[in-house]
Amino acid sequence: MTAGWDTDTFRNDIQFMKSTEIAGIPDRQQSVRDAEAPGLRLMNFLSTHQTEIMAREKDNERYAYLYGVGSYWMAFEHSAYQLRRLFPQSETSIIRFVTYPFPVVMAAVSDAELYAYSRRHILRVTAPDRRVLMTEKLPVERYREWHRVEVEELA
Repeated sequence: MTAGWDTDTFRNDIQFMKSTEIAGIPDRQQSVRDAEAPGLRLMNFLSTHQTEIMAREKDNERYAYLYGVGSYWMAFEHSAYQLRRLFPQSETSIIRFVTYPFPVVMAAVSDAELYAYSRRHILRVTAPDRRVLMTEKLPVERYREWHRVEVEELA
C-alpha cells in the first residue's frame, strides 16, 4: 500500500517546463499552465468539486467514478474502494476537507493503467476529465473495514 504520487511524474512535469523554456515556445505562460504540478491540479480540482464528489459517493454501490487530474485518475470513498478492487496496486491517500468532518480516502491510477483496462472493458462514461466504470455491487462491510484500515495506516 502506498501513499502519494510517483515522484517521476513531478520530475517529468518540471523537465517539461524547463524544456519549453529552452525550446523558446512563444506562449511561455500557456506552457507553464499546461505543466502545472499534479498536486496543484488536485488541490484546484478538489476545491471546486468537493461537494459534487461527496454527494455522488454517498449512496454509490455500483460504480467507480474517476476524475482526471493530470496523468492520474482519482477516485474517492466508495469509488476508491472499487478502484482498489480493480487495480490492487493503485495508490491511496487520505484527504481532509475543512467542510467535511471525516477523513476521505482517495485512490489513484495512472492514465496508462486505465487506458489498458479500457481496452478490455467497456466504460460507462468517457468524458475528457471523467470516467465511470461499472463494478460489482459494493460489499458494505468490506468497504467499511477497508476504509478503517486505510485511515489508520495513512493518517
